[in-house]
Amino acid sequence: MRLVKPFTLACIGSMVIAMMLTIFSQGVIKSRGVPESLPVISELSPLTINENNLVDALSELPLTLRYSKVSWNASTLAIDVHVKKMQHTSESIYENMAKLILFSFAQTTNVNQLFLRFVEEDEAVGRGKSLLLALDVRRDELREEELQILRSLQGEPDSVLKERLHLRYTTLWRNEFKS
Repeated sequence: MRLVKPFTLACIGSMVIAMMLTIFSQGVIKSRGVPESLPVISELSPLTINENNLVDALSELPLTLRYSKVSWNASTLAIDVHVKKMQHTSESIYENMAKLILFSFAQTTNVNQLFLRFVEEDEAVGRGKSLLLALDVRRDELREEELQILRSLQGEPDSVLKERLHLRYTTLWRNEFKS
């Protein structure tokens, strides 16, 4: 009789814990949806940029270069991207450029114009900042096909895309990257 009481209490406790775990796990599954219905790649809902969320939104981008200056005025976004001398290839700069353009026009609702400058700073020489390349693009100038090209861009954009982006190279760019 002495063994029956502790055994019964242990069984009841185990059943209560099992029921609680079952209820908890069903609640979690229901709140997330059925596992079969979860998308493999989820689309982010478009973001409306303002002064309060701009830096947070940019900080989530997988960039290999850092931005040194960001400004937001009405529907115009201006970004200066810092490039360290001799530490980046033209391909990495083009890749960051494409990510920033796609962010501006595919992931936001209210960026209508993007000014983007890639600026090199050479502390050793002490010459300050020098412009490598710049672009000025408007949302209504880019077609969906060009956004698709930017999604898979590897290397230098073609001449049509360069014209749509109003991409301008400096002598410093031509000297450093021989293009």
